[in-house]
Amino acid sequence: MKLETGQHVSNFNSSCLKDWGQVFKFQVSNFKFQISNFKFQISNFKFQISNFKFQVSSFKFQVSSFKFQISNFKFQVSSFKFQVSNFKFQISSFKFQVSSFKFQVSSFKFQVSSFKFQVSSFKFQVSNFKFQISSFKFQVSSFKFQVSNFKFQVSSFKFRVSSFKFQISSFKFRFTKEAVMDFKDVITQRRSVNFFDPEKHVPESLLRELIETAAKAPSGFNLQPWSLIVLRDQEDKMRLQSLAWNQPKVSEAPVTLIVLADRDGWKSSHPFVERNFKEMVRAGAMQEEQYQWFTDACAGLYGSTEERQQAFACKNTGFFAMSLMLAAKDLGLDTHPMDGFDHDGVREAFNIPENYWIPLLLAVGYFQKGKELSPPKWRKTFEEIVVKF
Repeated sequence: MKLETGQHVSNFNSSCLKDWGQVFKFQVSNFKFQISNFKFQISNFKFQISNFKFQVSSFKFQVSSFKFQISNFKFQVSSFKFQVSNFKFQISSFKFQVSSFKFQVSSFKFQVSSFKFQVSSFKFQVSNFKFQISSFKFQVSSFKFQVSNFKFQVSSFKFRVSSFKFQISSFKFRFTKEAVMDFKDVITQRRSVNFFDPEKHVPESLLRELIETAAKAPSGFNLQPWSLIVLRDQEDKMRLQSLAWNQPKVSEAPVTLIVLADRDGWKSSHPFVERNFKEMVRAGAMQEEQYQWFTDACAGLYGSTEERQQAFACKNTGFFAMSLMLAAKDLGLDTHPMDGFDHDGVREAFNIPENYWIPLLLAVGYFQKGKELSPPKWRKTFEEIVVKF
């Protein structure tokens, strides 16, 4: 698991637990934890560390077989004081390995008839603390912890804090591999929403991630004949709205995209066609001497008629547009694709060259809370989709 500053959770995949599942077993046949009344009170608690360092040059902890059993255990402290004037704790390399771990409880009960924990004044202060380990290895080849009968019950339990403050001024968290939703959740929860929150901003970093994720969509010969015009400025969005049946979502969404399909994206003189061939040669998928074959194939497949040029551009850009909508949902964003607009009017208003077709507009943002989301529309069934002629 990797944490990166300044980004958010993008994806979760349980495959990272697969290796642990082969060597780690946790089994409980009967477990009961009951608390009727519990009291925990702290009137004054202070914990402060100005400098903390702990250092071990070489540390190895190894157990070939370990068994821990307690028949009767009592721990009582009438007065406890802990003070450290100089403590160093640091880890440069840490390894924790378990080849086989089994935790099994056949019957577990935790019961306390009366429990009270109270601290009137507690102060823990370290002026200089450092913890350092240059090499640390913890290895257990076989570890077994077994309890046949354990009871813990609380009839009276109170937990009270008179004053507690927890503050984070800035917190950013990202998983690079784990997933938030699986694909079925993404495709089921994606909806074309009509109401966007105009006050909820889409950060530039999030929009970049959305577009770069969607750009992994497939295309014929990897020609990627798609482009986007990104509208954030309110005046630009209002200009577009006036040409799109005056749909409010065009201007209410924090970002509106004009999706473009390049009908010249197959031509040998096109900069991305040239770059694509060079990239294929670099990857070993093509040889330099195949250039003519490649450009002829592109021309034959995608450029031989105006109809094929249009199909090439719109088909592949459609893959990209759908990927935009699914990637947006995965990132917590909502979208609405629109084809109700004056095509020629939009082309003229935004100075779009003739080689681009405009398959759709796409509003991107966050659904406005308090508005009603329409029920999902019907979909064709398997039997209605599969045909034979």
